[in-house]
Amino acid sequence: MNCNPLRKLARDRNWQILYNRAKEIGTVRLFNNDCDFTCLQLNFLSWLEIYSALEQDIALKKENIDMTVLEDDIRTDAYLYWRRIHEDKPTIKTSPKKGKVVRSEGSTVFTRK
Repeated sequence: MNCNPLRKLARDRNWQILYNRAKEIGTVRLFNNDCDFTCLQLNFLSWLEIYSALEQDIALKKENIDMTVLEDDIRTDAYLYWRRIHEDKPTIKTSPKKGKVVRSEGSTVFTRK
């Protein structure tokens, strides 16, 4: 059930290629105007970014995503919701050595006195 035409356009392979080249090269223009984007253009750019990230997840063979997610808006929304819930929770582990707390988000190690 795909009813949003902006999402359909943003999912299109040609627009995805243009969007990725515009990010890499910087001289490829998606629109005639370079500033003061309309609400419609901003919404379209947002969907281009979302579908670009989803295609990266598929290429990296992340769990719970395949091409069927891209084909249906409801599955796309469900995956985005699932990804936000599972990636926003940092896991905290306590090391057995002197109360060190190791976070899995980055490479910083916080120590307690």
